[in-house]
Amino acid sequence: MRRLISRFLVPCLAVCGLLLADGPHAEPVADILATGAQSAAAGQASQAEVDRLATETRKLLDEYTGITRQIEGLGIHNARLDRQYADQQRRIADLGTATTGALALQREIAPLLVRMVDSLEQFIVLDLPFRLPERKARVEALRSALESAGTPIDIAFREVLAAYRTELEYARHLGSYPDTITVADEQRGVQVLHVGRSVLLARTPDGSGNFRWDPAVHAWTPIDDSYDAAIAHGIAIAAGEQQPTLLRLPLPAAAEAAP
Repeated sequence: MRRLISRFLVPCLAVCGLLLADGPHAEPVADILATGAQSAAAGQASQAEVDRLATETRKLLDEYTGITRQIEGLGIHNARLDRQYADQQRRIADLGTATTGALALQREIAPLLVRMVDSLEQFIVLDLPFRLPERKARVEALRSALESAGTPIDIAFREVLAAYRTELEYARHLGSYPDTITVADEQRGVQVLHVGRSVLLARTPDGSGNFRWDPAVHAWTPIDDSYDAAIAHGIAIAAGEQQPTLLRLPLPAAAEAAP
């Protein structure tokens, strides 16, 4: 509004000055016009100052608003950090409790695993003597793992269970492998056939000798050559060379099979 008044005031005063310049009151009017012009200039300067102050005020307000938002954001962030810290403290406490429980459990599991390996070894000794080097080596590996400080208890536990599963699988399968057995103080190269854990047989490669493990005397004994074809067929089935079929094999009597 002040700018509008100043814009029209100066021309009007100039016109009035021209009209009265030649009159008897020309000098007072000129003074009036000069005073008006000074007032207009002063008003323009005041308006410029007001505009500058308004601009600075808006700038300061914008800065204040931005800082306020930053403070609010930092408050939210700090609250989130506080919650995370509290959660971490709870987790640390839970881990401490779990670690204590795990150590106690480890102290209980380690002796159990030792007893399981001892039982497995005793079982192999009482079982039919097939694949003995392989089975005994597995037991020794388990003992070494349990005695090693670098073996985690969970790894040792899985290895012991795996050994037990392997022994269980022997009872469900027909197996064959080459070996050297002692028959009447004589070493014989043979192909061994074990039918689960029911019977353990052996046959020379040329079919000149067939043998059965006798649990009653814990020794290999010769058997009738009439079983030669059946044993050879069983060996072929175990090797995957023939389809499974019924076999006529010399099974031990109930008294012989009992440990």
